[in-house]
Amino acid sequence: MRTSALFQTVRLGVEDPDALRTFYLEKLGLAEEEPDRPGFRCHVGATQLEFSPAPSPPPQHFAFNIPRNQLEAAEAWLGERIDLVPNPDGRYVFPFPDWDAQALYAIDPGGNIVEWIARHAVENDVSGDFGADQMLEVSEVGVSTGNVAVLAATLRAGLVLRGYRPASEKFAAIGDERGLFVLVEHGRPWFPTSTPAASAPADIEIAAEGREPTTFAPAGARLRVRRV
Repeated sequence: MRTSALFQTVRLGVEDPDALRTFYLEKLGLAEEEPDRPGFRCHVGATQLEFSPAPSPPPQHFAFNIPRNQLEAAEAWLGERIDLVPNPDGRYVFPFPDWDAQALYAIDPGGNIVEWIARHAVENDVSGDFGADQMLEVSEVGVSTGNVAVLAATLRAGLVLRGYRPASEKFAAIGDERGLFVLVEHGRPWFPTSTPAASAPADIEIAAEGREPTTFAPAGARLRVRRV
């Protein structure tokens, strides 16, 4: 397991960044950086998250790590500010026993599937109330592809990252608890919604060792990754 966040900067293309400002900056309390620029940029813990204008991109999935002992507090805090997605039992916590984790979900105004995940294997307990400062880092970035196995192999080789948990023809996760590329087949619904995955622009800077080139753009994905 890494001891630092994998994702240093995550830039996502969205159709209307201004529509997301209220959600991320006002409701979630994230602080904007460099306001006089297209789109907007804010810090989610150790990760810089940026939304840039892009023509008609599909909804995307990304997740934030939260302290493993703060799930109930996060549920209460988020529930006062935004609409959480209920699970089949009508509650809001989604258990992932195979990943030793639990998560909460919401849909932002751009249709993106946003997740707050408490990973019990990560020793990140904190004391005090939950707030924006306890969104520790971007821990997952979803990538839609026409061939999950090929893209997974390309990411593992090109970025020297490992596979995380068993993979299938339609799903794979590459990285670890501090940062995962979540690969899904085109058209597979983004959990826990019926929104089909489709290729969307993402420009990511990661903290990882690896071979040259430092800029990496795997074929078949609108994804560009750079080591920093």
